[in-house]
Amino acid sequence: MREHRVAALVSLDGGIGTATGRAGFEAAPSFRAGSARVPILHFYEPLDKFMTPDFGLLRSLDSAERWLVRVPAMHHHQFTSLGAASMAFPQLRPALAATSATADEYGSVERATLDFLDGFVKQRTAVQARLRRGEPWPFLDRPEIIRR
Repeated sequence: MREHRVAALVSLDGGIGTATGRAGFEAAPSFRAGSARVPILHFYEPLDKFMTPDFGLLRSLDSAERWLVRVPAMHHHQFTSLGAASMAFPQLRPALAATSATADEYGSVERATLDFLDGFVKQRTAVQARLRRGEPWPFLDRPEIIRR
């Protein structure tokens, strides 16, 4: 909100999409919902209770375009390099609580993140148009678009 060099924000199952995170952000002295001006892509997972989605904060940032993408087969810890490990080393999947669907979704989260950054950091208008149409990425749910 205060850094003007930021061109886009990607949240990998981050607190910006939870009740706990919402309370922390909204309590910050510098929080101004109307100051969020960059496009936001938020991925979230439904499997871990401690990361139960709450989109109140994201919905309040009405000066920014926002995309919410549900990633049904990933746990919170799999948005880290553990998700990549489930792709590269299938034999580790049981220890990581991962499946082949987790690996597929991790790869799609990577592609979606690159698409989003290409669209809004590199200002690729064709990519922006595709994002604004809400075209889904393979293995991920269709994005919910919250318009300004």
